Amino acid sequence: MTTYYMIPTENLPLLEPLRSIPVLGNPLAALIQPDLKVIVNLGFGDPAHGYSTGPANIPTPFGLFPPVSPGTVLSALAAGTQQGIDDFAAELPVAVSTPSTWPSVSLPYVQALMPPPSPVPATPENIVNTVASIISTDYAILLPTADTALSFMTSVPVYDAGLFVSGVEQGSIVSAVGDPIAATVGLLSFAGFVEFIVILESLISNIQALQSLTF
Repeated sequence: MTTYYMIPTENLPLLEPLRSIPVLGNPLAALIQPDLKVIVNLGFGDPAHGYSTGPANIPTPFGLFPPVSPGTVLSALAAGTQQGIDDFAAELPVAVSTPSTWPSVSLPYVQALMPPPSPVPATPENIVNTVASIISTDYAILLPTADTALSFMTSVPVYDAGLFVSGVEQGSIVSAVGDPIAATVGLLSFAGFVEFIVILESLISNIQALQSLTF
């Protein structure tokens, strides 16, 4: 038996950067949140819930647009707009009466992300070893990057072709054209994020290696 747990959140994490803005941050987030919540929930197939309301043991099929009528979406957005206006009106006096504090510009995670390296004398041998370490670290990025690029040139087109054929068989031109585009954009975004993390870790390692040299 499978147990599913739900962890509801009071506010959308997407709006946390906006809420960090002094004075107007919270009122603007309160204004936008109801409609944005509808849009986010649509990604799960139901504008009223942040999860699929279908049976848990039935996989949700891939698609570009959720099977929700435009009237339902417009009605939910209209209700969200009214709620957003009410929430904005309620939040604004509180925000104006509260002393504004600007967020700290310090980076509390820098030391955890880049701990001070152990000092190494800048002897010719250590310099050569440091350069070799940097080259090795950077070279290690090339293989997964090449694998990702190869997948996008081979596997992704085949997958997109399968989605196109499936859409044609269903008689839906929207699915035939939209599903491959949505799949490619989603996979490209995810691969780009992973590549960014890998490159960032490599840069951090290189900086630490250079910082360890003491002249």
